[in-house]
Amino acid sequence: MRVKIKSGLLIFVSTPIPGTMLTVRISLKMVIFDLDRKEQAKFNATAIGKALPPSTMGSVSPNTTIALTEGPPTDFNAPEGIALGNFHGKLLIGQLPGVAGVGAGGSFLMSFEALRGPTRPDPVEVKGENVIGVPKFAVGITPTNGSLEMDGQSTKSP
Repeated sequence: MRVKIKSGLLIFVSTPIPGTMLTVRISLKMVIFDLDRKEQAKFNATAIGKALPPSTMGSVSPNTTIALTEGPPTDFNAPEGIALGNFHGKLLIGQLPGVAGVGAGGSFLMSFEALRGPTRPDPVEVKGENVIGVPKFAVGITPTNGSLEMDGQSTKSP
């Protein structure tokens, strides 16, 4: 199997209580490839998580959006007999620390909980590229429950 982030948004929203973690909406468009069957399918991953606010050169940015562009593919092994439709369902997702705007770090960690067993590796580390802009350091997003929804049907891979 192979997974690739095509695009996405991380929307950080402050809470009215100073010093508390921010709410983060994770919205990713991804493609998962079944290398054995030579098929691919588009998926939308969504979750609401918690994170410390990103900072820009010493100042904190409590309400901000970070856009992601297409990242490199990541190969992984799924349990035997798994087809692309089996990925639809629960997803545990988090994000490692990184610097938005320069593309350093910030990989997503994904555990596909809808599958009948764990992937190898588990979690799968998937990178999305950050849109160039003002660099913002982000501590990361704590792992949170989300969903992975198939967008249409699987198609043959080119």
